[in-house]
Amino acid sequence: MDRFRASYPNSPGRVALSQPGRALRLVIFDALLATITLLAALMLDSEALSDGWVSLFLISMFSALSVFGLRFSQRISVDFTAFIPLSALLLLDYTGAVVIVAIGTFLALSIRAGGATRFGQTITPRIFVEEFFACVGSYGPISLLAVGMFTLLDVELPINELEIVHLVPLLIVLPGYALALQMLHLVRQWLHNPASWTQVTPQPTLAAFARQLLPLPLAVLLLIARQPDPVVHLLIVAAAITGGIVLIQYTSHARRVLERRLDELTTLNRIGQAITANLSLDDLLQTIYEQVQKSREVTVFYIALYDNTTSQISFPFVIQDGERLTWPARAPRTGLTEYVIRTREPLLLPDQALERMTARGIELIGTPPVCYVGVPMLMGDRVLGVIALQHMEGEHVYGPADVELLSTVAAQAASAVQNALTYSQTDATLRDRVIELSAIEVVSRRMAMTFDFEDIINDVLAAAMSTMDAAIGSCALVTEDDAFVLVAHLDAHGTPFESSFKGSINSQGIIGRTLRTQQTVIVADTTQDPDYISLVDGMRSELCVPIMREDRAIGVLNFEDPRVSAFNESHIRFVNTLAEHAAIAIENARLFHDRRRQIETLTSLRALSLHLLAALHLQPAVDAIVAHAYEIAHARYVRLYLPDAANDTLYAASHYTVAGFSTAALFPPSEHVRQVAETGQAYHSLDVQALSVYRALTPVPDFEATVCIPLRRAQHVLGVLEIAFSDPRYYTVIEIQALEVLANQAAVAIENTRLYEVVQAGRDQLQATLNSTHEAMLLFDMHGRLLRANSAAETMLGQSLQPFLGQSFGRWVRRTASARVQELTGHTPQQLRQYLQDVMDDPSQTTRRQFQQVRGEEVHYIDEIGTPVRDQDGAAAGWLLVWRDITEEHELDKLRNELSSMIVHDLRSPLTAVISSLTMFEDLLQDEETDIALFDEVLQIAQNSAYNMLNLVQSLLDVARLEQNRMILDCESLSLTDSIQIAAETIFSLATRANIDVHIDIPDDLPPVWIDDEKIQRVLSNLLDNALRHTPTNGYIRVHAAPHASDEAVLVCITDTGPGIPPEARHRIFDKFAQLDQQALRGHKGTGLGLTFCKLAVEAHGGAIWVDEGAEGGAAFCFTLPVTSSGERIPPHHA
Repeated sequence: MDRFRASYPNSPGRVALSQPGRALRLVIFDALLATITLLAALMLDSEALSDGWVSLFLISMFSALSVFGLRFSQRISVDFTAFIPLSALLLLDYTGAVVIVAIGTFLALSIRAGGATRFGQTITPRIFVEEFFACVGSYGPISLLAVGMFTLLDVELPINELEIVHLVPLLIVLPGYALALQMLHLVRQWLHNPASWTQVTPQPTLAAFARQLLPLPLAVLLLIARQPDPVVHLLIVAAAITGGIVLIQYTSHARRVLERRLDELTTLNRIGQAITANLSLDDLLQTIYEQVQKSREVTVFYIALYDNTTSQISFPFVIQDGERLTWPARAPRTGLTEYVIRTREPLLLPDQALERMTARGIELIGTPPVCYVGVPMLMGDRVLGVIALQHMEGEHVYGPADVELLSTVAAQAASAVQNALTYSQTDATLRDRVIELSAIEVVSRRMAMTFDFEDIINDVLAAAMSTMDAAIGSCALVTEDDAFVLVAHLDAHGTPFESSFKGSINSQGIIGRTLRTQQTVIVADTTQDPDYISLVDGMRSELCVPIMREDRAIGVLNFEDPRVSAFNESHIRFVNTLAEHAAIAIENARLFHDRRRQIETLTSLRALSLHLLAALHLQPAVDAIVAHAYEIAHARYVRLYLPDAANDTLYAASHYTVAGFSTAALFPPSEHVRQVAETGQAYHSLDVQALSVYRALTPVPDFEATVCIPLRRAQHVLGVLEIAFSDPRYYTVIEIQALEVLANQAAVAIENTRLYEVVQAGRDQLQATLNSTHEAMLLFDMHGRLLRANSAAETMLGQSLQPFLGQSFGRWVRRTASARVQELTGHTPQQLRQYLQDVMDDPSQTTRRQFQQVRGEEVHYIDEIGTPVRDQDGAAAGWLLVWRDITEEHELDKLRNELSSMIVHDLRSPLTAVISSLTMFEDLLQDEETDIALFDEVLQIAQNSAYNMLNLVQSLLDVARLEQNRMILDCESLSLTDSIQIAAETIFSLATRANIDVHIDIPDDLPPVWIDDEKIQRVLSNLLDNALRHTPTNGYIRVHAAPHASDEAVLVCITDTGPGIPPEARHRIFDKFAQLDQQALRGHKGTGLGLTFCKLAVEAHGGAIWVDEGAEGGAAFCFTLPVTSSGERIPPHHA
């Protein structure tokens, strides 16, 4: 509390200090005002001190009043000290008022420094000086201000005789005096704490102003008492005022005591109501704080609770500067709270708290308080906790009355806190029990929904960890060799993580002890248990519960937490219940797993059988075997080794892992694989890590079990199946039987595929033989099913026959259009079915026929032979139908006939004419009168006939030389225009007689061509002669030449208006002796060699010739000739 308030409790200088001393700026302000006050008193002339004993009497009386006022005004709400300087100012003067304030303050502080205390506060020299400056600095300037106000109102001081004219100035000065005191108080408050200025409100300020103004009329009373006998009157008035002050003081004190007691009773009553109305501990503590802080100045308020079972001190309720804080619980130390708990007595530290704590051996925890009071909450002989108040700013804030109040509150609150704690614990227990039952229900429901072992264990661990707030949980199961292995491990977030921990029941460890004793083990502090084995760092407590089944421990549920004593009896009960459910669920899951394994095994064996039935080759069968073996055995990998007859060794035919198939050749057989192949006996290993040869061949270190099974057929070992696992295996009868069945199926499948491959090889050889023949071959069985068909048959029928193999040939007939069947077979569908039926009825007969087969636009001549296929006994086992394409033979016969016809017709007629002319010539020679003109005519006929024969023979020779590339071409660069003109002149006369126009269309810039002129002229003459013979009267023939657009050549087209050439005949008109069934309109019929010569001659020049349809429907013969690329002459060359 403010020391100035201790001396002048109701003065305008009251402020609350944040430190034991005043704020430096406030001290400077007080010292400055005090200095100004004293200097003003010395500088002003004073007559008050020169009146002898009267002045001395007044100074003494006012000084005594000041001391008395300072002594008693601290317990009342009215500041009676304020009227004393004003009275001295009215009766004496300013200097007298200053002297009275200085002497009175000095005497009052001297009395206090000599032993008198205010709230137990000791007056030090520093406080003495600060309080003196504060008092003088407050009333001196205000008195000086009052002097100035009286001077302005034309009133002289002192007032020796009170008159009517003085009343108005007094009515003005008294409020101004009080207002100045209040303003000075606000200034001082701002200097001490600038932030407090924002908290100033009108109502408290007016109330303080009224308290300052109330005693000021006493100064007027003293002024009246001075007339006419100042001494007697002043003594009487002073005594009356003193008596009034004493009476008011004791009345006010009694009222404050009653009010305080009433506040305390109200506080206790409200706390009692809160106790009976609410069992919530937090609400109860909040109520206690709210009631205490209404009557006590509180910086820090806290309630600590002590748990003697765990020796932990918790702080459920902490308030500092009006804000709720959280202090962590701690083990008992030697702090203030622990001291109160240990001594079971209240502790009051009114001041010098740190020194008093050190003297009592109390440890400082946190920020040291300036003033402290703490009382224990006792329930019988047991300490429940501590209620404490701390003030962080002022000393002597709390006293014995606060100790008494807090003790009463603590006594009343102890039972309530105990009830609230009991209720809270009961409620927590019930809530935990509900949570446990809910968790058990959820786990039970999940267990009923799934038989997956991993899901069951993880659900059990997650439910227990969530309910107990455990950091980690794990489950270990017992194996058949008195060992245990962790099968599930969850972290604080419920996430599974890998743990390969394995141990023995007879070894150390909490899990081993639990399995060995079949009793629950709870470890409050793992650092104190020698059997504890750390799996995760930082764990301090452990709970391990056995999973019992038929009086036998089949596993454990283990939980750990970094907290000491994290598990209690309720947790043991809960986990035991979960363990009972887990035991049943694990057994059910095991049975379900075994049954599911059986079903999966049977399903896989069935699937393998179907797969092997469909596998026709060795490698697909081998791959299917290892893949299904991997699925059945749930292995790490599966390999199948087969014997290599050529090298008398074993090789890995297939290798399968979780990643699928991989290169099997990288894995040579182990010693045990070779041993199984030699002996034909299966091999089972539980730990291949013990085998040095296995470690050398297998770089993966975590393979721990393997089995090798022979694949036997009769007395022969066809292969070895190797299966490796990543865990130690204990093979059951069912697993061994499943692997033996799989091995038998695999042996049969391998034998079948090898036999099939032998048959397939024979079939392929037969098919290759059939395909190598040019004749189409169709092999049928005795039921009319198509067994084989070679590629020539598919070519003749224009489609693949693979979809019809093994089926009745009638199916092909039904799926093919009737017209198409007749085009391809020469039979209608009905005739073909009847033919097949006749053959099946009498398969020993041999048939033969020829028919025409239409393939697209071509007609082929087929010679068909049907013959029976006999077995080794000579009986008919099938029917072979052979189709031989004799089209070339037919064409050769036709060509031969045409050649014979040409020889007979084209050579006989000229030869007959020659012979006839010679005979006639001979007859004319005998007739002397024969006309010479007749001789010439006969000779000309003979000569023309001879030339015709020669031209025919020459054409045959030229065609033969061109076909054999023996024709010599004498090419040169020529203008094609001249060649065309010369060739066209040969038909002009005939064309004119037939009224046929011949048009020649040649551009002037046509480039020269590189040709043999004689050969090209013959080409042009043949084409023009052919056009003239088929162009009707009044028709026209057009010769057009132009550069070719695609390459460096000249395009020549000869177009007529004749009947044209049918599209189907255009590809064969250039063949030798090819003639159309068209009658020439004029001239003789050709030999069939002209167009052949044209084609060969043009191609010999590097060009091409073809026939299109003309613009008027006639024929358009076109050919190309190369353009001259160099002016140099190229020597003759063979075409």
